[in-house]
Amino acid sequence: MRKKKERVIWQRRFWEHRIRNQEDFNRHCDYIHYNPAKHGLVNLPIEWNYSSFRDFIERGFYPQSWEHMVEEELLRMDLE
Repeated sequence: MRKKKERVIWQRRFWEHRIRNQEDFNRHCDYIHYNPAKHGLVNLPIEWNYSSFRDFIERGFYPQSWEHMVEEELLRMDLE
């Protein structure tokens, strides 16, 4: 992956997905916010400085304990 001077975080490939409804949007936000922790870049999503996760908590979209509640659900998701 480093052959083309890409960073480890970014993929060369991508997939397109049209958000179908609110539940689908929520699942994708959960996936995006948990991804840095899933890949071992941080222990908890709130530790990732480049995330909108803190903003989601401040606005009341997520409870403070979100990362513990969603972990099992995300492990079952097949979005990659």
